[in-house]
Amino acid sequence: MKKDFQCEACACTFIDYPSNERRFCTVPCYEKWKAAQLSTEDRFWGKVEKSPTCWLWRAGKRRRGYGHFWVKGRGIIASRFSWELANGPIPHDLNVLHACDNPPCVRPDHLFLGTKKENYDDSFNKGRSTQPRIGKANPISRLLESEIKEIRKRYESGETQPKLGQEFGVTRSAIGKVVRRETWRHV
Repeated sequence: MKKDFQCEACACTFIDYPSNERRFCTVPCYEKWKAAQLSTEDRFWGKVEKSPTCWLWRAGKRRRGYGHFWVKGRGIIASRFSWELANGPIPHDLNVLHACDNPPCVRPDHLFLGTKKENYDDSFNKGRSTQPRIGKANPISRLLESEIKEIRKRYESGETQPKLGQEFGVTRSAIGKVVRRETWRHV
C-alpha cells in the first residue's frame, strides 16, 4: 500500500511504497540535497578531536585502533586520508607511518611515508610487532645459535637428522626445518 512521504530536499509531498525507502521526490531534488551537504573534507575533520599533541580520530576504528573513514562508498584508513589532504596522493608502494606511535592520530605533521619494511622496522623498534620472537629471544626455543651452526655443518658433512635430533634433544622434524632454513633463517 502506498503512503505519503515528504521530500528531504524541497519538502513537497510524494506518494510511494514504504519498501522503496525513497527520501526524495525526484533525482534533481536528491542532487540538490547532496550538493548542500558537507564536503568530504569537512565531514572528515568533523570526526577529529584536536589537542595540543595528537589529533585523534573519534569515529569508526579498525581492529588495532586505526581510524576508518568512508569516501564514495570505499573505506580508507583515516591517517592515509589525512596525509592525502595535506600532501597529495600516496605512491602505491608506500605506507603512512606514525611518528607519535598513536594509531588514532591523524595530525599530518605526525605522519610520514615509508616502505612496508620501514613500517615493520618502525613497529618492531617501538615494541608493537606481532611477529613471533625468533632464535634465543623465543622463550620456548631449545637450541642456541651456536648449536644451529653446528647442526647445519654436521648435516652437510653427512650426519642424519634423527641422529642430530637425538643428540640435541629435539625431533628429527625440528632438525629438518633447521637444515632447510625454515626456522632460524637469521643464523
